[in-house]
Amino acid sequence: MARDTTKTPRSLRIAFFGLLAILVLAPLPFGSNRLWAWSFLSIVIGLLTLLWTYGVVRMPGSIRIPVRRHLPATIMFGLAIIWFLIQASGLTPAAWDHPIWAEAAAALGREKTFGAISLDPNASFDGAMRLLAYGAVFWLALHFGRSRRLARRILWAIVISGSVYSLYGLAVQFSGSNTILWFDKWAYGDVVTSTFVNRNSFGTYAGLVIIAAFGLLTWEADEAASLGIANRVGIVHMIDSMGARVFGLLVALFITGSALLFSASRGGPVAIVQDITLTRFRKPGHRHDDRGRPGRRGRLLDQRTGDITSLCRLKPGGDIEVRIAPGQDHAPERPDVAEPERLIVIQVQIGNRIVGQIPARL
Repeated sequence: MARDTTKTPRSLRIAFFGLLAILVLAPLPFGSNRLWAWSFLSIVIGLLTLLWTYGVVRMPGSIRIPVRRHLPATIMFGLAIIWFLIQASGLTPAAWDHPIWAEAAAALGREKTFGAISLDPNASFDGAMRLLAYGAVFWLALHFGRSRRLARRILWAIVISGSVYSLYGLAVQFSGSNTILWFDKWAYGDVVTSTFVNRNSFGTYAGLVIIAAFGLLTWEADEAASLGIANRVGIVHMIDSMGARVFGLLVALFITGSALLFSASRGGPVAIVQDITLTRFRKPGHRHDDRGRPGRRGRLLDQRTGDITSLCRLKPGGDIEVRIAPGQDHAPERPDVAEPERLIVIQVQIGNRIVGQIPARL
């Protein structure tokens, strides 16, 4: 999506904020783990997906992921849904039917009129509906997350709402009310479950919130340390840049981590350790901005491979020495942009020491 929201179809904006609302409110009604809750959730997600589809038809440039990138996974997901429906359809050969159908007909003294692979076709249809809803949420997040700005909003929504749910769970636990909303708990009364019924469900949710908070924290720290931390100027810049957002993330980590510990969930901590160990945090928009052009960090990476070809060095006396290497102009990636880009790196030098460098574009 472009930065200029006036050029973005209203349907895409509604779909995005609807996705945020789903992420924020889905844990509220028992973790959406009731028939009425996940049915309503599925209907809303289906409507948001239709709005997104209408928006990308009007603005095809909103699709930022090539089909070849997700086609294998999409085909496998579609085959899984089709297999769900086949099992519950009753259209398969009688030899494939579950034996319980023939046994039930014999026990009732009736002729077998229906049979299916599934023991409970209604449950199979219900499972297919839920799986489609989860896949639609992933699909919307996948496309909206290609925008750095929107990806940050999604992560912040997860962290803030997750911290509120965790704080609520801790308040219920230490107040001794032993309730979920206005209902008395009927399971796991001695541990934190927040608005969830099962402690492991809440533990998994809290783990996802912690992972999102860690991602934002490393993002903020990386931006604050853009001048490096090996010198006084870089350290001062980092301290000045790490303001309320970093403090808020640390508070969110403390609250959510405390709730996770008091949930006595074993699955949540294991998932966190595994994800933090095996996943390299990569900030959304790391290599490109919202228009698909190389972002600031992308240009810095390009510099390391020789694409940045001009260098400005600022000296204490105010003299500026500019060295321009051959091939200084960066060829545009978009055919509608006629003017080439010139990429530079401004180095700040005090005495004989280089105290930092700032990538820039002319």
